Amino acid sequence: MSNGARTATIVAGLGSIALGAVANDSAGVDSDGNGSNDNPFNDDHGQQALGSVMIIGGVIMFIAGIASHPPASPPPPPLESSVSVGARALPGGRVSDHVLRLARQVRSLAARHECAAVATLVARIAAEDPGYAAELRVAMPCHGTPTRPVVP
Repeated sequence: MSNGARTATIVAGLGSIALGAVANDSAGVDSDGNGSNDNPFNDDHGQQALGSVMIIGGVIMFIAGIASHPPASPPPPPLESSVSVGARALPGGRVSDHVLRLARQVRSLAARHECAAVATLVARIAAEDPGYAAELRVAMPCHGTPTRPVVP
């Protein structure tokens, strides 16, 4: 239960307890006119019954709110290490910082076999440095199926 829902449940439970106490405070109506409310079958005790039900429901909601815990955060995804591809060195040569950053991303994506993303980034590198992109295709082959759609 989220913290907001937990707070709302506790407040609703306390409100129901308070309203039930107010409703339960009144006495039954003497419907037979004999001056006493001795027989529950001919006297109206509905308001007291409703107040009692509201108190019981409020206590249940209050306890449920107190006993609830915030949702546990999901465990971190396991680290997938593919040493054979991820440990490969990038092709040498002088390249711009932007191309080098893209090449590092290509190496990381190739290690995870995200071939569609690799192809997209290699195409972006080829627009800036076609020779380096050709060397990168040879150095970082991607064998696998695309795992995520890539929007260029």
